[in-house]
Amino acid sequence: MIYSNQEKSSTLTWSVRRSLTNVARAEWLHLVQALVAVRVDAGLSQSELARRLGRRQSYVWKVENSQQRIDVVELIEICRACGASPEAVFSKFIRSLAPGETRSY
Repeated sequence: MIYSNQEKSSTLTWSVRRSLTNVARAEWLHLVQALVAVRVDAGLSQSELARRLGRRQSYVWKVENSQQRIDVVELIEICRACGASPEAVFSKFIRSLAPGETRSY
């Protein structure tokens, strides 16, 4: 995959950019970055978040490395497990997208 100059200079972590696949569009990577930030801001390790979710640590790793997609219910569960408002996290995610970055359906 070819990255634009804007993508190269973005604040996405190397591990997230490294895992970019044909199914992991830029919008998804912004959401993943937001979820990682929520977990880190809450002072949680992947293992602790997984414990709170009743999942294995590998699930959290896969989500954070774009190997596992999540649905809106899982997004809410992750936010709440981190003590964050799902509405605030999603709103911040929407604002992080550059105009025209999302596809018009």
